[in-house]
This record gives sequence, structure tokens and C-alpha cells, in this order.
Amino acid sequence: MGSVQTRNVSFFNHTRIAGNVLKLGGGSGGMQLLIKDYTAALKYFRHKPLAHPVILLIDNDDGADEIFVAIQTAVKLKVTRQSTADFYHICPNLYLVKTPESGLHGTSRIEDLFAASILKTMVDGKIFNPGKSIEPTKEYGKIVFAEKVVRPHATKLDWSAFQNLLGRVDAVTKHYKHP
Repeated sequence: MGSVQTRNVSFFNHTRIAGNVLKLGGGSGGMQLLIKDYTAALKYFRHKPLAHPVILLIDNDDGADEIFVAIQTAVKLKVTRQSTADFYHICPNLYLVKTPESGLHGTSRIEDLFAASILKTMVDGKIFNPGKSIEPTKEYGKIVFAEKVVRPHATKLDWSAFQNLLGRVDAVTKHYKHP
């Protein structure tokens, strides 16, 4: 078994206030606005150390298409489900990392990296549905999956399928040079 690397990473805390101020919720919806307004918003700050990269980690599925359009519009960078770069540098310290491309159309979701047995975990008698619309009496979605399946069992899960995705995040940290 190889050595284990530890990275000091923090994740965005999705709160109601953060959602109202930054227009970022738990999904990809507000990311288009962030991409569109990020560079312009930075101009209002005289002191902007930008000490770390900001990484937008997204599922490479149909929900990403609007994000790809926002990037194309904002910075003329073409990203598609089939494009295979480790990351996409959008502007000063803002980067996009997609889940690794899979199949003919490149479509993938982060949940695809978990073992099938984990995806079949029942929560309160409900089954996991990674789709946008769920039947709440029979199914639970991605947030419940993250909070009630992944988080409590994180130390016991097999994370080996995440190596490629984490390599992409690592590539961003190596690429970013703070001003």
C-alpha cells in the first residue's frame, strides 16, 4: 500500500445567508453567476490577496452545460462534457474541475465514483436517486447521500476510485501561483 497524502482543503459551507449573498446553493445553479461576475467583482477590492485557488468541482453531466456556456461567454474558454483537461483556469484564482469523463458523451457524476453497494444504502427506508427530481416519499437525493451516507462512513469507504478526480484538484493547486 502506498503512502497517504493529506491536503489541507476547505469546502464551501452552504448556508442560507451564503446562498442569498453569493447566489450559491447546493448545486450548480449559482455557479454561472459566480463565473459571470467574479472578475468584475474583484475590481471593487483594492486588497485582494487571492492566496488560494477557488475550485468549482462539478458533475460532468447535463447540469454542467449551463456552466460551460457561462465560461464560454465570460472568458471565451470552450469546455464540454467531452473535453479532457485536468482543470480549466477561468480567471485570476477561479478554476473549474469536472468529474472525469466517462463513456461516449463524457457524462459522469461524483456519485459514480462510489461502490454500487454504497449507492444502494437505504436511509429512513428510502433509496438514493442522484437525479434532479426525486420522489420524496421513496427516494433521497445528493445532499442526504453526502450527509447521512458518506460523512458518517468516510473513514470506512473505499476512496480509490477518486484518485483521478483528486489528481485534477492537485493539478490546480500546483498550477496556481498567488500574485
